[in-house]
Amino acid sequence: MAKDPWHYPRKALATKFISQLDTGLAPRLTLVAPRRKGKTEFLVYDLAPAAEKAGYRVVYASLWANVNAPQLGLLEALSLAVEAKQKRRSVAKTVLGAAVQRVKIEALSVGAELEFADTPVRVTTDEISQIDRLIDELASGRRTKLLLILDEIQHLVTEEAFAPLVYGLRTTLDRLRQVRVVFSGSSRGGIRRMFGDQNAPFFGFSTEVELPDLDERFTAFLAKVYGKITNREIDPQALWKPFVQLDRNPFYIREALKLMALEPGLKPDAAIKRLLVAVAEQNDYAGVWSRLPKLDRALFLEISENPGSSGLHGSDKLERFSAIMGKPVSRTLVARRLQRLVDQNLVSATSRGAYQVELPGFADWVIRHHGDED
Repeated sequence: MAKDPWHYPRKALATKFISQLDTGLAPRLTLVAPRRKGKTEFLVYDLAPAAEKAGYRVVYASLWANVNAPQLGLLEALSLAVEAKQKRRSVAKTVLGAAVQRVKIEALSVGAELEFADTPVRVTTDEISQIDRLIDELASGRRTKLLLILDEIQHLVTEEAFAPLVYGLRTTLDRLRQVRVVFSGSSRGGIRRMFGDQNAPFFGFSTEVELPDLDERFTAFLAKVYGKITNREIDPQALWKPFVQLDRNPFYIREALKLMALEPGLKPDAAIKRLLVAVAEQNDYAGVWSRLPKLDRALFLEISENPGSSGLHGSDKLERFSAIMGKPVSRTLVARRLQRLVDQNLVSATSRGAYQVELPGFADWVIRHHGDED
């Protein structure tokens, strides 16, 4: 499986995951990280190969592969894996081929921060039966270790049409307790609905793990790769500062270097600025912001500027919001507007009653541009 030369290997993290799966300490893990933090890249380039080396039969499926019918993406991945097993080929290499192409395509486009179904297709009982049968086939065999990697699992709670797949998967995985699973998601709110809701089929089913932020070794690695590709040196410290300012998002700094490789005179700050403009245009940040009511904007800005914001119903905050609105704002109104932001997938509520943004790119744009309309 050909790797992207810009990929920063995270072997130690992959080994840690495999150890937790192997020992049974955490047979089911949920990896959580905002979009473009390198989650899928880690799963495809690091975790899956490490798992195969450790003796696992690995199946990767993205529930965003077909946003309107996620069951079809899962069926395709499982069918490819069964075919590879029957032909005694590497299951991981067969199934991950499509995943690698997805990672490469995403790297060529600024892309949307979140993806939703516009014409959801209800999961049928026949599809549930097929999925159950295929997983059973993959898990069969003496000393077989099966690892399912289910990327963007929170997509299954975005539409009622997908609910049968959630129930079906839980039933299958309850029956096949030996199967190891790594779920992943880019929406904390969605992951909370999937695993934290007491009435949800997967309540308490998995151990949640945050994808750790990358440190200075990452920007040093990028500087080295940039030097090999361009025969031009760049100071790793010149990359570290903007990397931190961008919430340690590997996508922006890496894509900035690719632009710089094509345009020798382009500096990191200018390249990043160009990327941010492209992301804002493709995701229509200006349009999204303009369509938000005034109080919703004030709430979103408060949460964006103060991650993990709590006490938004407090008297000091109500006084501030009332001043912005030019009329009294009640706790009830703030609660309703916060729920609307949650329903729009702009923010999510934590278990401690605080709020955090779901779209870091949009939040950064709002912080920089919220005064433009004044």
